[in-house]
Amino acid sequence: MSCLLWESTKLHNGYARVWRNNERFMLHRRIYEDAYGALPDGWDVHHKCGVKNCVNLAHLEAVQHATHAKLHNEPRTHCPQGHPMTPENVYHYGAFRHCKICRRVIERRYVARKRAREIGGAANV
Repeated sequence: MSCLLWESTKLHNGYARVWRNNERFMLHRRIYEDAYGALPDGWDVHHKCGVKNCVNLAHLEAVQHATHAKLHNEPRTHCPQGHPMTPENVYHYGAFRHCKICRRVIERRYVARKRAREIGGAANV
């Protein structure tokens, strides 16, 4: 089964975070705990698919924190927005890999804001 992507509120790092009853929580962990019960101390919920905003229960598993830290150091298969991190879609900046699709979106937004300021500024003259 494919990823079920949470498109609403996300943290800067791509994880889904929501509020319920004045409580803030990570959505993937809440979904896992609702299905299987509370996790013991020292355990985390890991995305087997590597997509941080995926909320598909089949893609979530409980792992010990030390194991989870090791898994997070493996190369990502997808960016936080769910785009594949294939050689065609990745550029390297130092030791970091970045998604070209996300970079293009950021650049387009920047250019659109810049043009809007220029047009707005000229109209105010």
